[in-house]
Amino acid sequence: MIISLKNSFWQLDIDAKGARVISLECNHQDKTTKLISSHSHLDSWNESVWMFPWSNSLKNGTYTFEGIQYENQQKDPLHGLLKELDFSVVKISDQACSLQYLFQNGAHSLFPFAFEITITFTLHGKGFNISIDVQNNDHIPIPYSMGWHPYFELEAIGDKPILCLREVQKSTWSLMNDVPTFNQNRENIELSAQEEMNALFALNQGSLYLKGTHGKFNISTKGFNYLQVFKSMERNALAIEPMTSCNSALNNGIGLKVLAPNTSEKFEIELTFES
Repeated sequence: MIISLKNSFWQLDIDAKGARVISLECNHQDKTTKLISSHSHLDSWNESVWMFPWSNSLKNGTYTFEGIQYENQQKDPLHGLLKELDFSVVKISDQACSLQYLFQNGAHSLFPFAFEITITFTLHGKGFNISIDVQNNDHIPIPYSMGWHPYFELEAIGDKPILCLREVQKSTWSLMNDVPTFNQNRENIELSAQEEMNALFALNQGSLYLKGTHGKFNISTKGFNYLQVFKSMERNALAIEPMTSCNSALNNGIGLKVLAPNTSEKFEIELTFES
């Protein structure tokens, strides 16, 4: 099911399967600028998937929490469990919609807890807001990480796109051990978005931007304390992935969220595009 939202500045298409943003366009300088677009032949890139209950990788597809080991009986999908699930529409209007998925106890061997996730997309003027609510419906605490994996089209940003990060800590990290080590000092970093990269950062204020000759794309977050940035030379797009915890947090515990029974937690992402 495809859901379309629109106002005078934005055009947004969402697939209820996985609650994925498959297209995001804005009316900029009297022309349509496509910031996010879906490529059906690139499914392996995990475009715009929501990463839950782990962000990016989970070493060996297993983890231990409060003395209990959880292990997948099948091949565990990269970036969590949500991307193939059919979300229900709980609220919709021309400029906003809320999608929800409800997990029952024992639904998945790797994460057998009772919980619900509600993702709300809202267009407001030149702003695009996403809020994510995680609700623990179980009688025990649940551990988790939440993240988003969008690819932003660099052609929309213009020539010589630069990713600007303020007061971040860069990590030394690899997929081999999934245990990052962050620099002690915070620094301002500017990265060429045209170069190949795969880097992990600890955020401070949760604010960053991507700039080029066509404009400036701002991303601000609440509750997302980590950021994965990925660029392959195979395509002209940059993955900017806000995460509540770092990679494989269910194993290494870095930034891991633990939600008490019958409580909820909310996170936000705000996008704006300007000249």
